[in-house]
Amino acid sequence: MTDIQYTDTKYPQNTKSKYDLVSRRLVMNGKPINRQAVSYQGNFINTFGLNYTIVAHEDLYKVASRAAGKLGLTAEQTRPDSKQRWWREAGFGNAELSETGGQMLATFLDEGTGVDVTGDGDWVRAGVTIRGSIDGSSSTKIIPSTERKFCFNRMYHLVNVGEVENEAIRSLNAEIQKDEEDLELMKLRWNHSKSFNLEDFGASFESAIEKSRRLLEKYQDFKNQKVTQAMAFEIHESLGKRFAQKLDWLQVEKDEVKILDIDKWKAFNDITQKLTHGDIAKSMDSIMWRYREVDRIFMDTPLVIA
Repeated sequence: MTDIQYTDTKYPQNTKSKYDLVSRRLVMNGKPINRQAVSYQGNFINTFGLNYTIVAHEDLYKVASRAAGKLGLTAEQTRPDSKQRWWREAGFGNAELSETGGQMLATFLDEGTGVDVTGDGDWVRAGVTIRGSIDGSSSTKIIPSTERKFCFNRMYHLVNVGEVENEAIRSLNAEIQKDEEDLELMKLRWNHSKSFNLEDFGASFESAIEKSRRLLEKYQDFKNQKVTQAMAFEIHESLGKRFAQKLDWLQVEKDEVKILDIDKWKAFNDITQKLTHGDIAKSMDSIMWRYREVDRIFMDTPLVIA
């Protein structure tokens, strides 16, 4: 019978007691093995190989705040209550955590009113969201995002950005241990077990806010465009039948989806209103997947900034 236990010795690479982030090496049948078990704020997070390096949410938030401050962005939290099940208040800064604390979101927005999308005072601000992970479920991402002033609808653009290249660096200074770099389409993404250069992080942050501001320009075209039947079908298929049934401008009968006359801006806001404030999903992964699909359906032309 295999007996797996924790050692009493904290594995220093991923232990930061001041954040209640603890990593312990595992023991199998009395012998230490090359696995570590990570817990955060009293919750078990996951087990990893000994070379796996995580970034504490608190440290990532500090770095992101510095990068945002240099660009005139401020951290803001959208949801004033906790009716939704996929997030909870982080307890540091304006950040949100998943239920166990394995994942974090923090959004930094442009100052001022932003862009009047419709010309009737419908202001939207550009922003950048940082997504951190200490549970191995996601790489660290820098996500172009926007927020509508009227009802604080937030949109995370998880697909539609240009590809960015970054060189991974093995170590950073002792103040902030980090994870790795290697970017994929749309998100500036750092995988775990490596570290990133702070200058590269700042440059990536600046690239993301510029992409976000360009996306606001695309929003202004929405008011002159209609939701097509093909889009309606995609919404039903990708966001789910139960979600589609909450949309008054869609009629769902068995596998048939009918659409009422509606422009893309109203439809986009209706969807993001429900994603931002409605109790749609139980997990951060699930809600972010829906945001990704909304981005894919509505922003159908890739936005690439040289």
